[in-house]
Parts: sequence; structure tokens; C-alpha cells
Amino acid sequence: MLDVHCHFVPGPTIATLDSFPTVRLGDGAISHAGRTLPLPARLGDADGFAAHIAGLDLAVVSPPPGLYLESLAEERPGYAEQVNDDILAWAPDGVGVLGWLPLWSPAAALAAIERLAGHPKAVGLTMGTTHGAALVDSSYDQVWHALAEAGLALQLHPDSDPYRPDAKGLANASVLGFPSATTAAVVRLLLDGDGFWASGARLCLVHGGGFLALTLPRLLRGVPGKRDVVVERMTRLFADALVFDEPATRLVEATFAPEHVLPGSDWPFPVGLPQLPERDDWRAALAGWSPRAAALLPLTTTRKDRQDG
Repeated sequence: MLDVHCHFVPGPTIATLDSFPTVRLGDGAISHAGRTLPLPARLGDADGFAAHIAGLDLAVVSPPPGLYLESLAEERPGYAEQVNDDILAWAPDGVGVLGWLPLWSPAAALAAIERLAGHPKAVGLTMGTTHGAALVDSSYDQVWHALAEAGLALQLHPDSDPYRPDAKGLANASVLGFPSATTAAVVRLLLDGDGFWASGARLCLVHGGGFLALTLPRLLRGVPGKRDVVVERMTRLFADALVFDEPATRLVEATFAPEHVLPGSDWPFPVGLPQLPERDDWRAALAGWSPRAAALLPLTTTRKDRQDG
């Protein structure tokens, strides 16, 4: 079994953040420049992470969205590099790493890609939805081409809340705001973003793609002139299956195709891996999104062979 969506924050990253006078850490959160995002202490639980991956063939780990501080990366040269260097240095065997892709400028994004391209544990990069418009901004086309040329996969992880549900009485912005942010970014990408699609970049959406599975039929009816384009582009997207119940999982599989839906847990957040049908070999499914991650899989990944061994 795989886990393509889990998080970790090494101790050196926390120490660096704690040294920045413009950053506030505490109460399970991080604040900078008017933004507050969750950053619970369990994100640094190395023993807990080791226990989580003990029964897996491969885990793909990334910095959590609490570290996607674009304004801090612009303010503090070297911040994005340290986030990525720290998690690559920490990553144990059997773990692939998605570095953070800062998008406050194309140059910053290109530098992150170049830095990760040659690292044996780097399988791709993750981007937040705060700068989701970069997906359809032609000045970033060079970024997506560089990503594809390096063989690095891309993950879209929400770190923004476009409708501010916290200001409307909801206790947890991730319930509505985060899936909404993913959906808004991907709908725009499906309609526009010609440069992204021309690059050949491979994109996986976390949390089952937000509300995309329910939005897609409405989108196809609302923009009939782009129906064929949207349908074709959907065949090139991947998603994790982190949608919390079986009917929702089946809907995600029907939307993206079963071979484009991968297991993800959102560890250390208490969700757990979704139950997906066991595949004889996860390598082919994973390679569609991240050939580098697939290359890290052990030669034997079937349930029968694991039991026989």
C-alpha cells in the first residue's frame, strides 16, 4: 500500500521559524503577515511517522500548508530552500519527498525546481492555492515546463480560504474553505492554462480534488463550448482518495478514473488511509503521476508477495 499525502516538519525548520521576529508560533498554529495556518506539534513526531509508514511500500511526504508562507519566502531569502533542504535531509529510506514550490515569483519557483531536480529522494513539488492563479499565468509557463523536463510531479494542496468561512461562523476553515480553494483553482485550470497543459506537467489534487467531482457536471453544462477540452484535460489529472467514506471514494474514482486515484492519509492529522482496492502492482498507477516515486517502490509490492515474504 502507498501513502502519497502525508506531512512532516523537521526540528531545524521549527527552530528557524522561531528565530524570525515576524513569525508567531503557538497554540498549534503559525502566523505571519496577517495569515494564520495550522501547525500542530505532532507534525514533528518522528516516532509517530515511523510507525505510520511501517506497513507501507512507500510514503510520499511534503511540508504542510502551514509552511507555504509566500510572503516570508519573499521577505527572507533562503526560507524556501531551507524548508526543502530540511525535509530532504530528514527523510528516511522508503520515503519520497515533495518539496514546497514557492510561487511568489517565477524565478523563485524555478530555483526550487533546479535545487530538487538532482536529489534522489525528491519526487516532485507541492504548491498551495494562495497562488493558484499561477497555473493559468503565462509568465509561469516556464515553471511548468521545467518541472516536466526534470521529471518532477506536482501536487496541489489548499492553503487558502477564498470564502473565509471562519468569518461566517464555521469552526474549521478546512471543512469548506480548503476544498473550495482547490476546486476554484482547478476549474480555472481546466478552462484556461494552455501553457500548463502544453508543458506535460503531472498534477495530483489532494482531498479527492475538493468539490470538483460535484462541480464538473455543472461546469460541462455551463461552458458547452469548452466541453471537449475540459473532458480531455480531466483524463490527465490525478487525485488522492482522502474523502472519508466509500460512496465519496467511488465518486472520485468515477470522476478521475480508478487508475488515477491514489491512497493518501494526510498524516499526522487523524484521518487514516482510505480503503481502495488492492492492486497487483501500484507501480503503474503511481508512475502515471510520479515516475520518480514509482522508481522508489520495492521490486515486490503485491499483497500476496508481501504475505509470502
